[in-house]
Amino acid sequence: MQNKNFFLISLLIISNFSLASCLESHKNLKNFFNLKSFSADFQQTFYDSNTDKFDGNIILEKPHYLKLIMKQPGRTDLIINEKSVYRVDYDFDQAVKYKKENIINQVPAAFLLLGAKDICKTFEKITCTKDICFIKPKDTSYLTSINLIFNKTVLKEISYINSFGDEAFILLSNFQLKSELSPALFSYNQEVTELIVLE
Repeated sequence: MQNKNFFLISLLIISNFSLASCLESHKNLKNFFNLKSFSADFQQTFYDSNTDKFDGNIILEKPHYLKLIMKQPGRTDLIINEKSVYRVDYDFDQAVKYKKENIINQVPAAFLLLGAKDICKTFEKITCTKDICFIKPKDTSYLTSINLIFNKTVLKEISYINSFGDEAFILLSNFQLKSELSPALFSYNQEVTELIVLE
């Protein structure tokens, strides 16, 4: 019995070490994924120049809450909270509510909600130079690769390629660390008339 307990304790130590060591040599990446909450302005462009660019704001509170406010070309919000994902289109006066577990993997920005320990479970490959990190998800059904570019310890740019081969570039500015944010900030505000529930 004593040998069995020793084996289990050793296994726990080894598995925790391997999860922790995944980011140990990537200081910027480790510091970023250890952040609890932040906000930033962003501009998203696409390799395909025929696709409209987006301007907006991102607000994040790990591990559950993310809000993207897209101002251009039209006002649209993407809200992720503990149980649901909302897409609110102000031009069409319509919101769509999804069950979070059914759609979260289809939201490119959702990987930002991961903590440092989750990264080692979620990504197959992590390669970093001084200020650039390439990460490849284990599940490539929606995203096949992600690049993160840092300026010292601040995340400045994200690019990703989805499973259709489309490449997007997101420039971040006005990056600010936040104290704990209210969950109410990530709730559906009911400013639009029509709510479609897809659960």
